[in-house]
Amino acid sequence: QLITLQVNTKFVLGGYTDKVVIAGYRTFTNYLVLVQVINQMLEEKWATEPFHLIWGTASGVDSLAYEVLVEDNDYTHTAFPADWEDVEVPGAVIKYHRNGEPYNAVAGHQRNTAMAQVADKGIIIWNGVSNGTRDMMKKLDRAGKPYRVFNYYGDEIWP
Repeated sequence: QLITLQVNTKFVLGGYTDKVVIAGYRTFTNYLVLVQVINQMLEEKWATEPFHLIWGTASGVDSLAYEVLVEDNDYTHTAFPADWEDVEVPGAVIKYHRNGEPYNAVAGHQRNTAMAQVADKGIIIWNGVSNGTRDMMKKLDRAGKPYRVFNYYGDEIWP
């Protein structure tokens, strides 16, 4: 049985749609839990329905959010891929692959900064150890943006 979000297509008050970053760790694959979390946020009216997805294109939570919201429910989105190959960007920390090719080791953190600046709020799925996810939460904090954090089972663990 396919589970999808129930999308309400009525106009959002004032025509404004929240921009919500959905981020988390790369090994998360639980489609049903992500649907549950998103539905909870919509039912609580914590985010407008539909909202505009901000995502980082990484595997795990990011890609699953894209699948749930964009592919299965036609939400709008803006992708923020990390540009690991751009070693000329200000603030780049250059490291080298085994093959000798340089890369920007902080590209993911720089991408998180950009997403936090654009987003109105965040939904985070965290395993408690992912440094990239922890960085996303820090960036949302610094930007003064509200966010809610859930674990693998969909239980809210912050705030």
